[in-house]
Amino acid sequence: MTTIQSYEIVLGKGFDKIRLGMEKSEVEQLLGKPNDMEEHIYPEGGSSETYSYYEEGFDLTFESENESRLSYISVFKDDFHIDNKINIGQTKNELLQIIEKEGFSEPDIEDVGGDEYPGNELIFLKDENLNLWLSDNVLDEIQFGPFWEDDETPIWP
Repeated sequence: MTTIQSYEIVLGKGFDKIRLGMEKSEVEQLLGKPNDMEEHIYPEGGSSETYSYYEEGFDLTFESENESRLSYISVFKDDFHIDNKINIGQTKNELLQIIEKEGFSEPDIEDVGGDEYPGNELIFLKDENLNLWLSDNVLDEIQFGPFWEDDETPIWP
């Protein structure tokens, strides 16, 4: 079992030794068994399984439509960052300035709070396959997946 040496997120690829496209057995060989596993069955067909590593600060999601390979990584520990520019804890305004300055794709901003979690928003960057989840205007989760060749074909690192 390995410990995380680098918290640098490489969009479309992963972080440290964790790479998008890995199989569950490869992840478990590196990290050991997760603290928790949750399975989701989608109404339109297919499923996903999320491995949670709480102490390390991330979740790993394996989707059946991608041959149950590692399809999405969600990080919520303060140590994670994208090129030392996007960090957990930044405000919405800071993020939008960085997105514009660094030439990221046009952000799509959605209110995802509802009655249960008012103040929750999602900033989605399509070209980067990047979700920035905010609570009360503060980034508390970074979620990313592979880049895509077309609507059906992920580009695995």
